[in-house]
Amino acid sequence: MGFNHAQLGKMLCPAKYLDDYSKDPIGMKNKFDSASLKVTSALWPAYLYPGDIPGNDFDPEDIIEGLFRGYLLERVTKHIFTSPSSALKVGVSSGTRACNAKLHGMTRVEAEHIAYAAVQACFAISSLDKWKDKDALFHYPDYYTRIINLIRGRKDAAWVDSLLAYYNEQLFGNENGAKPTDSTNTECSEDDDMIMMERQLAARAARASGTSNATSTQSLAADNPQESHPQPSSSASSVPPAPPAPPVPASSAPPAPPALPVPSRSSTPDPPIDSRK
Repeated sequence: MGFNHAQLGKMLCPAKYLDDYSKDPIGMKNKFDSASLKVTSALWPAYLYPGDIPGNDFDPEDIIEGLFRGYLLERVTKHIFTSPSSALKVGVSSGTRACNAKLHGMTRVEAEHIAYAAVQACFAISSLDKWKDKDALFHYPDYYTRIINLIRGRKDAAWVDSLLAYYNEQLFGNENGAKPTDSTNTECSEDDDMIMMERQLAARAARASGTSNATSTQSLAADNPQESHPQPSSSASSVPPAPPAPPVPASSAPPAPPALPVPSRSSTPDPPIDSRK
């Protein structure tokens, strides 16, 4: 589809060229195809702006006014983060299944959510039949990054707060996001096998945990049996201790005299030899 479809072409057309495209869609398409007029991620598509016809409220003198408030972007955001059926409903959907926002712990809309929905909306109405980073001169990753940088980098905090409050109101019914008192089981209307699978796995894990705890308790009881008849402690003996043995008297015999020293032999020199004999 894309620019091959008159209505979708109006949504994809850069907002600054929308008036010319509405007057001559075929001529403008030829210019886009030949790149004499370039359709790039640097130009905001008309579907990002509100109006009876998407982009009709675009003001070239005030480009940021109404940006990201377009009908298609709002519906795609709700389709992704709440449920497909909620996209065409006014207000917050309530049903029997937890929505994607709840499953992923999303409690408020951030710049990345808006950028993601904008990329998905653009791709959905393009002429591509499978995902690619580029559609002719339009680069999706750059488009995504530009949206995030614009919202997060704005010094005009009032504009950012107003935009995020608008989307929080659309998704959660509260400009500040999901209320703290909201149950984590707040549900949306679509059946979802992923949700059922997660519930089944959680129940299975709980049963396995209970069985494991019971087995551990039984094993502990078998390894450490309690004695049913504890033995009383023995009473102290009433038999008095034996008296100490009497000391051995010292001997009255006089001590032996000390040994006499052995005299050393005197060394007597041999008599001299008479040389006259």
